[in-house]
Amino acid sequence: EIPSVISVSAYPNLIPADLLNRYYNIYQGRNILFTLRESRISQIVEDVSGLSSEIGVLHINNAQSKEVHRLLDYHDLEFRLLAEDTWYAVVGKNNPLFYRESVNMRELLEYTVVRPPDDYFSTLTTYLIIDSVSLSEFQKTIYLNNGAAIISLMQETDIFTFSLWLSHQDYERYGLRVIPIENCEVTVEMGWIKRRKERLSSEAEIFVGLLEEHYKK
Repeated sequence: EIPSVISVSAYPNLIPADLLNRYYNIYQGRNILFTLRESRISQIVEDVSGLSSEIGVLHINNAQSKEVHRLLDYHDLEFRLLAEDTWYAVVGKNNPLFYRESVNMRELLEYTVVRPPDDYFSTLTTYLIIDSVSLSEFQKTIYLNNGAAIISLMQETDIFTFSLWLSHQDYERYGLRVIPIENCEVTVEMGWIKRRKERLSSEAEIFVGLLEEHYKK
């Protein structure tokens, strides 16, 4: 029997655990090969355009938007918007900001930020200014491409990360808090991409349907 195949490339922490659980239950007992790669925007675009992945899941902030959409057009990729959001700070109990209802950027400058390794588009983000604080002012940074390690660091230290409210359930299940950032005017498009002239497989259509149901509820 030839197995069904679906391959997905996604920005870290955009595929919720609940969605994967539901997808597994749909195909439980059937012969399916499922691959999920977590990558930055450049690699996601390369994976989808180069046929390594059928779909990509990513978010694009307003500093990146023009360049990313230009790249998608160049590679004849179609972007489907799922939701819009802004940035939040994610902290664990060892961070003094844990019980705050909101935080400001000056306060966050005191702590180390953890995030995936940079690509060209993430460097564009350093031009963002939030409440008179430039992202380039964050000098204490740890780069990790392992989601479990990032969560563990935030659970055990005062390290924080920037994320979307859309991902809050996956952080909160590990005892982390997702806190609003005061005067944050960053706008973020969250969506998925595919090759424009190709029809999705039935496996990919079901996966996308679960994505849309999760992020539009």
